[in-house]
Amino acid sequence: MTQRRPLIETDTGRVLFPHVEVADRFWRRLWGLQFRRALAPGTALLLTPCASIHTCFVRFPLDLLMLDAELRVVALRRNIAPWRIVLAPRGTRAVLEMNAGECPALGVGVRVAIGGE
Repeated sequence: MTQRRPLIETDTGRVLFPHVEVADRFWRRLWGLQFRRALAPGTALLLTPCASIHTCFVRFPLDLLMLDAELRVVALRRNIAPWRIVLAPRGTRAVLEMNAGECPALGVGVRVAIGGE
């Protein structure tokens, strides 16, 4: 079973996602969201390390939050359709995948943290 922890905006303490699955092993990152029928609302998948993603075999559109090594926002990508490849900007070390329309309004440089770390 995958451990689920909250994603928090560090400056405000605001919970951005109550449930984040962390994929920090090769096979878990490789499998990602492929073949899932849906991602529960309020749930996201953090791929780390990760510098680009594909949505092959993902059945639903995604929003992406790209983060650097210190979990600062590098970029946001919204409404990525299935069967796409997304290259992240230089400096990206992790990508948070979530349902399209669920990406919080965060500016570049905002730092986030995974609860329980």
